[in-house]
Amino acid sequence: MGYRSCRDDSVEQGGGIRVVILIVSAIMFGATATVCTGFLFTQRPLRALMVAATVDFEHAERAPGVRARLILMWTMCSALPGAGIVVLVMLRANGWIIQANAPIETPVLVLALVAVVLGLRTADPASAALATARALGAELPRLRVDFGIGVSAGPVFAGNIGAENRYEYTVVGDAVNEAARLADRAKDFDGRVLCSGAALDRADAVERRCWSSFGSEVLRGRSQHTHISAPVR
Repeated sequence: MGYRSCRDDSVEQGGGIRVVILIVSAIMFGATATVCTGFLFTQRPLRALMVAATVDFEHAERAPGVRARLILMWTMCSALPGAGIVVLVMLRANGWIIQANAPIETPVLVLALVAVVLGLRTADPASAALATARALGAELPRLRVDFGIGVSAGPVFAGNIGAENRYEYTVVGDAVNEAARLADRAKDFDGRVLCSGAALDRADAVERRCWSSFGSEVLRGRSQHTHISAPVR
């Protein structure tokens, strides 16, 4: 009886340690994912708040910055799912918590799909470009310089182009030409910011409500009409 009791106690202690490890791992993964997701999904209002709070500072830090967003994206879409897959494989290989013959293909597939879905969910280039244009349109007048901002969207070629004596990274395509013409046309508007219908159609509903339509016209050097919108003032 004594031997059986000691054996039962050791089994219970081993099971308790496994539960603690499992809970701690889940908390670490969950907390990291929650913090990163929160920053990514609230970056636009956070940036506006930081701009308003630090308007009197000469070199104010805008949060979250580009580097911070890149790190958060990498953490959410690569580091966390990859670490989860590695942990599952190691646990099964060593028989910790997961039995050596237990199937882990489904959890690995789920983690891979989570990475893909997060990457798709946080990618909204049209809304980001339009929001950035509006922010620049509001900040640049303080520098007392004339400017024009045009935003368009569409397929383009991006890469290193040129010869041996002149080699540079550039973007070529109809959307680039349309954005350049919109930037010229924007100088005739008080807000100095215009966007095309192609860009506005790709944005989310929240961003579209921040723009007002000004009809369509044939821009200089183009043969087709472009639907023009400007930020709501």
